[in-house]
Order: sequence, then C-alpha cells, then structure tokens
Amino acid sequence: MSDEVVAFVASNDTTHLVPLSGTHIVVAAPMVQGTVKAAASSLVRPLRVQLDASRPLTAWRFIVLDAHGQIVYSSRGAAPDRGARSVWSGLTTGFVAGETLRFSVTALDSAGNLSTIARASTVVH
Repeated sequence: MSDEVVAFVASNDTTHLVPLSGTHIVVAAPMVQGTVKAAASSLVRPLRVQLDASRPLTAWRFIVLDAHGQIVYSSRGAAPDRGARSVWSGLTTGFVAGETLRFSVTALDSAGNLSTIARASTVVH
C-alpha cells in the first residue's frame, strides 16, 4: 500500500482520505457545486446556464421546455474542466412575455454515472 493519499472534506463536513494506489470506483453521480439560480430571461436577453460540477463530465445536455412540456431547445457538450456552459436565445421561437420556461442539465461522468444536476424555471419578460 502506498503512503500517498488524497484528502477531501465531504458536504457533511467529514474528512476522507483516499489512497492513490489500487483501483477506485466512483459510485455517486456528479452534482452541481454552488447554487443554481434562474435569472429572468427576456425577449432580448438570452438564457445563460453556467454550472460547475463536482467532477469532470464526459457529457452534458441542456434542455429548455416550454409551458406545454415540449423541448424547444437542446444543446450538448463535454466538460473535462467540470464547467457546463450553454446560451440559448429564444428570440426566434415566438415566446411571449409571462411564459414560464423550464430547463434542466443532465450530466454523465467518466464512471458512467448519469444524473440531472440542475433543474429550474424562468419567466420570459
């Protein structure tokens, strides 16, 4: 066994030591770091999503749903640096002020864990 370890503090304030030797399997799905806030979008200002995940992401998908639950926009990317960034401008889709849009971000990490890491809504102004 190696004397080299990685130390980290979990969200419940417990400290963990992980030895660098051997094989380690990540079983928990990735999570968003910090708070997800949906600022009001407008017909002239795009909806911006900037998320930082708890670990690098193999892939992420950003989906915007209209008031009827229909997908009106979807984008994909990878986030080896843990940052998922997407911008959507609904100017050409015919939305009206007062309509509520919902969005979600689904992430896949290198261990194959898939999860929805963010879900929120915004009202078009």
